[in-house]
Amino acid sequence: MQTVDSFDKWKGMLAEGIGMAKAAGASDQEVASVATKMGNYLSNNVDPANREQRLLKELWESGDQQDQQALAKMVSKMVQHTH
Repeated sequence: MQTVDSFDKWKGMLAEGIGMAKAAGASDQEVASVATKMGNYLSNNVDPANREQRLLKELWESGDQQDQQALAKMVSKMVQHTH
């Protein structure tokens, strides 16, 4: 499994994935749903490679399901607007 040490590289990879999903016809709600599932997987199975990823993990783990969905939407929006 490849580790993404650079937060900018991680954001770029996420933006690319979202772009491909949108190009395939995924709605914002579908993207948010997948982002939430990915957040759960990453939180449970991946050790953060840098401080930004550690912060996201801590925020994820401190929130309830509604908070996690909101965080997933915000991260999705962040990467779409910066890449």
